[in-house]
Amino acid sequence: MRILIGVKKVINLEDLPESLPNLKTLELTTTNDALSMNVLIRILICSSNLESLHLIIQKGSLHTSFATEDHDLEFWETDYDCIFERLMTVNMTGISAVQHHTGFIEFLLERSPVLETMSITPCVNMTDEKLNFSIELLRFRRASPEAEIIFVQDQL
Repeated sequence: MRILIGVKKVINLEDLPESLPNLKTLELTTTNDALSMNVLIRILICSSNLESLHLIIQKGSLHTSFATEDHDLEFWETDYDCIFERLMTVNMTGISAVQHHTGFIEFLLERSPVLETMSITPCVNMTDEKLNFSIELLRFRRASPEAEIIFVQDQL
């Protein structure tokens, strides 16, 4: 299943299905705003049997703003009652050190007890902060004692 969020059409959260029980692999392309992260979380919550997630975050031509207002980030304050009992592999490309990206990574790590590998490729314009970002990621609590975080450096 391939889903594109935020480029051509804004998805109404009420229009999302209550359950996607047959979804095992999700490849999702989205923009880098907090609204897209909120929609992504709602899709994941509906996907109780998800085993693999591949997230590509692109610079969007229509929705390129980062969350700067407190209310833009309120979804991290929500107590989501979900555990991703089958999620084993996560690949993320285009991640930056903004709060809604780091919050999303922490969200997945805390709720994925069988996670084996989380591969993170930072966005291309993230240069000086890569070391601090990777250190912050390693500090996040993990539900899976086997979870390995792989920080992929850009290849020149």
